[in-house]
Amino acid sequence: MKRLYKIGEVSNIKNIDIQTLRYYDKIGLFSPAIIDSDTGYRYYTIEQFVEIDKIKFYKKIGLSLNEMIEYKKVSSLDKSLDILQKQKEYFDFEIKKLQVISNNIDNIIEDIKRAKDAYEKIGSKIEIRYCDPLIGIIGDCEDVKDWYQFENKLLELTKKYPNYSEIGHNHGLTFIHDGNFLLTSYGDNIKKIILPVDKTLIDNPNVQEYKLGNCICVYFMGNITDFNQILVPSLKQYVESNNIQIRGDIVTTTIAGSFIVHNSSEHITEIKIPVL
Repeated sequence: MKRLYKIGEVSNIKNIDIQTLRYYDKIGLFSPAIIDSDTGYRYYTIEQFVEIDKIKFYKKIGLSLNEMIEYKKVSSLDKSLDILQKQKEYFDFEIKKLQVISNNIDNIIEDIKRAKDAYEKIGSKIEIRYCDPLIGIIGDCEDVKDWYQFENKLLELTKKYPNYSEIGHNHGLTFIHDGNFLLTSYGDNIKKIILPVDKTLIDNPNVQEYKLGNCICVYFMGNITDFNQILVPSLKQYVESNNIQIRGDIVTTTIAGSFIVHNSSEHITEIKIPVL
């Protein structure tokens, strides 16, 4: 007579939770060879151990429990190959998304180090220099009146770019303000928003360039109140005292905000004002 193994023995030797084995039985994925009608005890044969290994394999290749049940019914090698190819494509896509996240983290680290180093060297010194175009998904925000509408705008933009990674959501966003920015508070007069995208995956027709050229540039470290009360008046005075003609758009990018550091006095914002 073949030896039978209790569910606890199977759980230990195959490193699988008892409740998981019971659930597999409930859904018809993997059932014991015998269930004692008097005690309700479940017993398995040694031959069934390989079925658990199959399930672990199916799990590793990304099949859901329902897909596992259907896969066990497949008797065609060609059909099996089709399923494996589909799973490979799934993992290739997931790897691509993870690479985007890794690239985004690299970009965040690089941007913060660059801004922090610059601020430590020159503080909020205002200078004019050439700036490369911004690359991303550009959305019109002139009809956005509140934060809820803003979130809807972000959702609309992310749908245009399937490679977009949520790690960037609300972080590293670039706002394009109109010329009245120097007369009002940060957050007012937003004309456009630019959603950053991974530069290695710019393969979407919705990705655009926003040209800058020569700009008044400055970094600011501090909270939004100090930004409005200290930096904005300084920029306004700089433009007026140097008789500089600005193009009419002001570009602000949060380099390190509340997503990165909870101390608002260490938030870093980059401001670029294109000049004529």
